[in-house]
Amino acid sequence: MLGFHYFPDSEHYRRQDLNTWLPRLQAAGASWVMLHSAAERAIPEAFLRALLEAGLQVAVHLPLRPEDPRQEEVLPILDAYARWGVRYVVLFERPNQRAQWKDTDWTSVDVVARFLERLLPLAGRVVRRGMRPVFPPLEPGGDYWDTAFLRAALTDIASRQPALLDALTLSALAHAGDRPLDWGAGGPERWPGTRAYYTPPGEQDQRGFAIAEWYAAISQAACGRRLPMLLLEAGSPGGWRAVPDGLSAESHRQRTLRLAAAVRAPQADAPGLPSLPPEVLACCFPAVGADLPHAWYTPEGAPTPLGERWLRQYRRPPAQTRRSQPPAAPQSAVGRLLRHYVLLPPQARRGDTWHTRVLPALLNTGATLGFSLREAALAAQVTVLGDERAFPDTALQKLRAAGCRVVRLSGSGTELAHFLEQVEQRTAG
Repeated sequence: MLGFHYFPDSEHYRRQDLNTWLPRLQAAGASWVMLHSAAERAIPEAFLRALLEAGLQVAVHLPLRPEDPRQEEVLPILDAYARWGVRYVVLFERPNQRAQWKDTDWTSVDVVARFLERLLPLAGRVVRRGMRPVFPPLEPGGDYWDTAFLRAALTDIASRQPALLDALTLSALAHAGDRPLDWGAGGPERWPGTRAYYTPPGEQDQRGFAIAEWYAAISQAACGRRLPMLLLEAGSPGGWRAVPDGLSAESHRQRTLRLAAAVRAPQADAPGLPSLPPEVLACCFPAVGADLPHAWYTPEGAPTPLGERWLRQYRRPPAQTRRSQPPAAPQSAVGRLLRHYVLLPPQARRGDTWHTRVLPALLNTGATLGFSLREAALAAQVTVLGDERAFPDTALQKLRAAGCRVVRLSGSGTELAHFLEQVEQRTAG
């Protein structure tokens, strides 16, 4: 799924910003958008809801430092995001970098254990509010080697709080740098000689676009499963630097276009490109930036040279469908066979589960109830009653790709109370 980073700040959430950027994100083919959230104030509800109602999956990034004293202040903000429909929250930022820590803490404590002391309470709050916590991006390589940091952290979580793994999503910085685009493809199984802080001649490591394969292998070894993952800053030379290392701006544009095209329309026979593991939920590219050759738009909203090429390319069908017939465009809400479909899990047939608490209110809205994903895809709006064990995110992504507006209810008491209150208000109105 193709995603984009919005501005790397929290200053562009006005109504006029929404009017400018929502059409541009849609024009570029975005399915996901990554938003930067300040610790002292929430992204405005109207901005978030407009993106969600447009069919975009939203992930919010709270780039706290481990020793940030404002961690208590973000709790009400997390609660608000849950009420407004946010599903993914990225907590903290590059904790394997010394610059994120006080010097005394970096040198005198077990940094991984100290970081988990900060992460786990906030992650638990996110889970209790029906959202998914995202393990923060680590600097590839980094002051504390990222794969070693991730392995130690996941091993500790699996030992101390294994239930958290049911909700945890990973993130990875899929920087391309100036290495070949398939650098590190195949992961540690293909490159067994690579060690932390040492990549022998003839070996390759995780510091490239194929980083997802390395992180997936680590989560399998540490947790016994491959955790879902978001790829961030995809294709960038490393962060938000304007000048790519060792590459001309034109070379970097061509590389970024190849990567984005491969994400939008994966092909098994794409030479020189790594295949994304199935655990990857979205691959997010920088959408906007000043003098960034890998950004689609300028800060004023004008297409960059990369953006102009992509917009021309995106209007054509993906490569694997051009030889047959173009893909059908998703139906709009107007003309849908069903207005609102409530998708129930099989256990709801027993009639003694939490789902029965919300069915009477939903029936009053005239919604259609059923157990079929195929039927749900015919509706303008789909309310999904069940967590990821009942309906994985991949199933919901298919509904969104079919043009449905999807809301998931996982069964928490606060979530249900808020939802029922909203239904009652709409019904009374």
